[in-house]
Amino acid sequence: MKKAIKLAACLIAAIILVHMPVLAESTEQVVLFSTADEGSLIKNVYAVQDRLYIDSVARSKKSGENIAVFIMKGNTTPADISGLDSNDRLSAIKLYDTGKTTENGCFSVNYGFKNDEGEYTVYTSDDAGVETVRIGSGENGLLYTASIGMGGIENIFYDEYGVSIPITIASNHTGEFLLNYEVYNSETGELYTTGSQSCEAQKGTTLVDLKIKPNSRECSYGLYRINIDVTSAGGTYSADSEFAIAKASKKNERMGVTQHFETSAGNTANEGKLMKKAGIGISRNEIIWAGYENKPGEYKLRSCDVEWLESCVANNIKPYVILAFSNSKVTSENPPHSENALNAWGEYVYNVVKDTAEYTDCFEVWNEYNLTGSDFNPDSCTPEDYVRMLKITYEKAKYANPACVINGIASALVSENDKYSMDTLSWIRKVLELGGGKYMDAISVHTYNCSTSPESGGVVSFINDVKSLLKANGLENMPVVISEYGWNMDTDASDPYQRQAKYTVRAAALTYNKVDKLLWYVLRSRPYPNDTKGFEILNAPQENGCAAKPIYLAISAFNSLVGGQKLVDERVENGAYKFKFTDNKGKDVYMLWCESGEAQINVAADERGAYIYDMYANRTRLEPENGQYVINIGEKPVYLELASDAEMFIEKNSGEKTDTISENENLSAVMIPRQKSNNGFSFTVALYKNGRLEMVKRLSEIVTDEKEYKITNVNTADFDTLKLFLWDYDGMKPMQKSIRADTGEGRIQE
Repeated sequence: MKKAIKLAACLIAAIILVHMPVLAESTEQVVLFSTADEGSLIKNVYAVQDRLYIDSVARSKKSGENIAVFIMKGNTTPADISGLDSNDRLSAIKLYDTGKTTENGCFSVNYGFKNDEGEYTVYTSDDAGVETVRIGSGENGLLYTASIGMGGIENIFYDEYGVSIPITIASNHTGEFLLNYEVYNSETGELYTTGSQSCEAQKGTTLVDLKIKPNSRECSYGLYRINIDVTSAGGTYSADSEFAIAKASKKNERMGVTQHFETSAGNTANEGKLMKKAGIGISRNEIIWAGYENKPGEYKLRSCDVEWLESCVANNIKPYVILAFSNSKVTSENPPHSENALNAWGEYVYNVVKDTAEYTDCFEVWNEYNLTGSDFNPDSCTPEDYVRMLKITYEKAKYANPACVINGIASALVSENDKYSMDTLSWIRKVLELGGGKYMDAISVHTYNCSTSPESGGVVSFINDVKSLLKANGLENMPVVISEYGWNMDTDASDPYQRQAKYTVRAAALTYNKVDKLLWYVLRSRPYPNDTKGFEILNAPQENGCAAKPIYLAISAFNSLVGGQKLVDERVENGAYKFKFTDNKGKDVYMLWCESGEAQINVAADERGAYIYDMYANRTRLEPENGQYVINIGEKPVYLELASDAEMFIEKNSGEKTDTISENENLSAVMIPRQKSNNGFSFTVALYKNGRLEMVKRLSEIVTDEKEYKITNVNTADFDTLKLFLWDYDGMKPMQKSIRADTGEGRIQE
């Protein structure tokens, strides 16, 4: 019963249904609701004049299955019937039909609703589950539907001025509609923005883009719930959905994620796009032996392997291939450890590396071999066995592609106990003492400690211990890779979503200068064979659902603000963490947080100006207090950005300094602070509209001193993009930012 209720609730939340007239003189069939979902019971709801038709199908797709259809008045469901008296029960149940399905599991009913006003609930069930859809019916049999579609990439948008929610209206009559919406922050419950949009729905199907314009320029990134009322002459119907706005990031080549693409559910093509948008530069996935060598001696990449590799290439992501696991068609050993089994394993390795050479050069040998007796090592093989596997893997891989990189160890973090005879560091030490370091180019480890914070969890000390082992074996220059790390959704935490997000980016900073690469586990939940236990960065694919979790927004912000920069200073003072990052343009960004509680940090202010970004990259300009920036910090990291000497900003007529502008807004100046040139320079403002250069304004004088220079009287009605160019002795050089006027789709271009 719980499953049935959940299924019904999910479908109701996914659909908006509203009121549309049915023309009495028309006999045309108009589809009001249709789904191509193979798992759906209700396939079509359509109308002819004043009759409502429902096509259903059993999940088994077989004839002779038991199936039932209720059409209930209002929002009533069959579960509510027991609480009604006999008269109300008769009034509520407009149709009840049971029977056997026909060919392909089909079952159809129809109901005449003439002169019967109101809303209906269509409830269809079979032995496998239930489904519910709500239909609106108004005066004189008015009938129509509208459904919320999915915008952006799985309802994640990356342009804070371009959120567009698709609404599909199916109708047999042309009519006017008003779409009113309210958007709430999903985490705080605060009203974010409201608006309305009118439209005309044509006979048949009409697609309407409901454009959501935020009411704040600086604070747009986050998770949101949208409530929509669709109103016409027949009445009003309401529904809701979820979406997110994330900070699109540049690529961080050091950060990756385990994808488990092989068992992916849903739209796998989107996953590469979602990783790219978040700046994730590496995808870790297994090309399993049993799938690659389906018949002894026959080697071929599966379609899912090729799809994953192609997705990585299309999105400029580095594939990181796990070489695993055993193959029962070739050997009964798991892991392979005898000479014959290892020789067969070596042929698998050689062919995989050869067949993927155009895609990647990065490979990892097995996964968590040190978990003796587990699913990863059911034969309880030893460090000696692993070294033999490393040796043949290294030799065969290098023969196939001399430039490939072999990541060895891939150990789980465990302590010595009744289950495991060796703790992780002892196991690594043994492998290295046996000469395993000769057969790998990098060492990979897994560093989970989900019960506590990254600061208390010992990840830094563990990595330092691993490096000490490498040094003791003459391998001090060997790169260290964390190939699995992360936090699950701890139900004991007051807010497990925020806990996962803040711990993840804090760990990224703590390990930034300690490891060569950092890969999170895991991109998305999988039904089989891996129970990912809430570690996911993205929600599972779902109809009209939003893929983003807070961790996804936090990773996007981290990569956007400090990913790829140099970490030049790490300080911990009175419980406050202060990590300084610097880019190649001289801009400093401080990542600030507390392990627990709160603290205050003071930073000396200068005339360059500064901004503070929250964990999702929402920005606020800081104003100095007595010559200092005063920043209150907590467990969620914030980022303090000190403007570089070359940063451009705008001064409004009010005197406010900003780098965002609005349509038709008159500006008193476009300014750049503290430009310095030994030979003097001038600068030019270029104004564009729809990609065309419309106007050029140039500061005529040549200036050499350090001060703020102005080009005045710029009206944004004349353009949608502004670019600033410097002219000095070295030639024309663009500034690091351009600015687009907010005309509904404008945003800062970086």
